[in-house]
Amino acid sequence: MAPEDVAGTPEFDQEKYNAAVLLETASLDIRADQPPTRFLVDVGFNNSHSGTLACRLKPGGYGFELSVGYTNDITDNMTTTKIFHALNDHPDLLTVYYEPGHAYVEGRILFKQTQIAHFPRWRFEDFAGYDVTKEKPPFDKPQEIHEEPRLRRCPRLKERLLQAPVGSPASWVDGKRCDDRSEFVEMLDARSARDQFRVVIVQPQVGEGAYLEISDADRAVDRNTLQLYRLETLLNSARGSVVAIGGDLDVVGRRG
Repeated sequence: MAPEDVAGTPEFDQEKYNAAVLLETASLDIRADQPPTRFLVDVGFNNSHSGTLACRLKPGGYGFELSVGYTNDITDNMTTTKIFHALNDHPDLLTVYYEPGHAYVEGRILFKQTQIAHFPRWRFEDFAGYDVTKEKPPFDKPQEIHEEPRLRRCPRLKERLLQAPVGSPASWVDGKRCDDRSEFVEMLDARSARDQFRVVIVQPQVGEGAYLEISDADRAVDRNTLQLYRLETLLNSARGSVVAIGGDLDVVGRRG
């Protein structure tokens, strides 16, 4: 369940929303285990490995209950504990897809054919000369990126930009990198409510060739297919939030 879905529920739960934001920004790599009702989750932030959690599905009153526990494989106790509590306290936030075609969704095991709802706004550019393997600077807490579409109406967006969580915030103006955000904020002040806007996500880790191969409709469902399914589901959900307030969302991958 995405943060915007939690925010849209009739009885808003701030703690659950915070857990959804944390899990959305975390790295969750699920691995099969024995018996089949058990699986392992390698967790961390920024694609780092902070620890491994052991999860088990147990029959409950209305379906299945998710039981989460620790393993001996923990290198960052603080990060692992945060993710543990998010999963353990709000198990309905987690969806697990299995290769045979069924899924664990909000306490139920559903059998369905996994199909990718393709995200329609991909474009692929040349990233030659850029180090696309370098992660963004680490943060003490996950960035609340899911609030950004709601922040586009000043002054909240302006306030967030001026209170950057990094020591040396930068911006791009007319295609050139600037060492601060002052000119960007000045342009933001000049915008009117009728001006169009577009959100662009840069995702150079996704290569055009690999994307076309994995998204082939004739390809057998495997781990890569399920990962792409998850990514495109998230992008379609995010685009829906942006379109709802009059904008659009593009994602830029790596050509080749």
